[in-house]
Amino acid sequence: MPVKNAMLLRLRRQEGVSMVEFALVAPLLFVLLFGIIEFGIILYDQAVITNASRDGARYLTQFPANSSAPPTDADVTTYVQTYVASRVISFSPSAPVPTVSFPAAQAGYSAVEVAYPYQFLVFGGLISLLHGVVPNQLQLTATTAMQNENTPLN
Repeated sequence: MPVKNAMLLRLRRQEGVSMVEFALVAPLLFVLLFGIIEFGIILYDQAVITNASRDGARYLTQFPANSSAPPTDADVTTYVQTYVASRVISFSPSAPVPTVSFPAAQAGYSAVEVAYPYQFLVFGGLISLLHGVVPNQLQLTATTAMQNENTPLN
């Protein structure tokens, strides 16, 4: 009988249970935590792209009345790319360069569109396993149209 009681006591002990529970819950906890971080970085980078588009449109439309011509597309492109490069979050030494385009706008307005290929930081390796099903990068875009300050309205 003492052997049977010793076995029952051994089966009822709770030592190590918390370690097993943590091992079961930890992957979900880490995916949730890093998902929140990744989503926050995406939202921040989208805000940077939006501000770059807004600043580029403002730079394009705001020129002195006595100047011979507004800034060129190359000037605005350089301005926007410098803005994005100095503010976007990228842990890669070779951060992607944003694409700047100038869509057609109404008369008296100028438009700037900025597209930035966001490369996943935390889940890049996981997404690469699903390559073909899920793209490895996300295209962040923003478009801003502003009235030219030196153009009279009708």
